[in-house]
Amino acid sequence: MNKKEKLICIGRITKAHGIKGELVVDFYGEEASLLKGYLFLSKNEEIQEVQAFSPDIKKIELNALRQHHGKLLIVLKDITTRNQAEDLKNFYLFIPESKLPELSDGEVYLHAILGANIEVEDKNGRRFLGVLESVDQSSGQELWEIITNDEKEVLFPAVSEFIKEFDLDNNLIIISPPEGLLDLYLTEPEN
Repeated sequence: MNKKEKLICIGRITKAHGIKGELVVDFYGEEASLLKGYLFLSKNEEIQEVQAFSPDIKKIELNALRQHHGKLLIVLKDITTRNQAEDLKNFYLFIPESKLPELSDGEVYLHAILGANIEVEDKNGRRFLGVLESVDQSSGQELWEIITNDEKEVLFPAVSEFIKEFDLDNNLIIISPPEGLLDLYLTEPEN
């Protein structure tokens, strides 16, 4: 590997399982098959890319994976004891971005939009709102946390009818929220 390879964080090792080196993974993706082949391990969740001889990153081969009581268990090459597995607790798992499947038109990966500038387009024209800080999918409805220049948090329901455009080349998303939604977050209460 001579050139830099872009990496995507896809999970975190939470603990050892059993005595033969199995690892429990908090998996961030939808398809565990993305882990097949080789992966990269690092204590640093913020790693973005790797090239040969990166000291903070270990390349390792996946030997097996399975589901067990709703958890993903993996076996890594040369990890054969519980002690070896415990040493990997809290390591993050990365895959090369090139392993991600192609998306349909209009679809984007979350990692590609985090940090994007958000602009609002409505009857008043187009203006900067803030930066996409995080995405919460725990409620069944995808919510974007947008942080404004004055540090206000806006929770935006990321549904297709409110998203006008993804301009990934310019790190920009244009939204058209329902009338009154932004007022909930941006209007100061009267005393």
